[in-house]
Amino acid sequence: LHIDLQRRRKSAAVHYRHYDKNLHPYGFQPELRDVWQLDGPERAQRVDNGPGAVMSGLSGLAALWRDRGGGAAIEFAFVGPVLLTLLLGGIDVGRMFYVRQGLEYATEQAARYYMLNPTSASSAVTTYLQGQMPGGMGSSVGVTYTDSTSCNSKSTVTCTLITTTYSFSFIAGYLGLGTLNLQAKAQAVRY
Repeated sequence: LHIDLQRRRKSAAVHYRHYDKNLHPYGFQPELRDVWQLDGPERAQRVDNGPGAVMSGLSGLAALWRDRGGGAAIEFAFVGPVLLTLLLGGIDVGRMFYVRQGLEYATEQAARYYMLNPTSASSAVTTYLQGQMPGGMGSSVGVTYTDSTSCNSKSTVTCTLITTTYSFSFIAGYLGLGTLNLQAKAQAVRY
């Protein structure tokens, strides 16, 4: 700043602001007091408060039209909601895959449990399945059991198809996506 001001010291293009007078090594120069000040709250005012200092009428509107301050805020007002929607959509898709994978895992674990304990009641299998769900979502899981005899062409084998459902609700509800019913199936072969 010091080198640049020394180089242009004699030029009338040097603009002094109220906060510059302590920074300049030569002090505040009163002959430059009438130079237009282009930043701060006094955009349309001269530094001195003499007659004709405030721009008015159409020239004031023209200065406002040329002013580029605040353009980033306006651009963000247009782009911000779109970016926020994309962010929330990405989070929702990630959550959906997480819940779907957890539902699949819990259903497979319940089928294994049923194969190892073929005489267990379905309520015990349901309790085990709900305990395998991540994040404490087990109480929201619906479980149905469908038995089929003569499974794998053997009359002594019973196959039980375990079907689980979970109603997934999206965070970005303002998009109108509502809820999505996730489903997982696993088969337990019981002897």
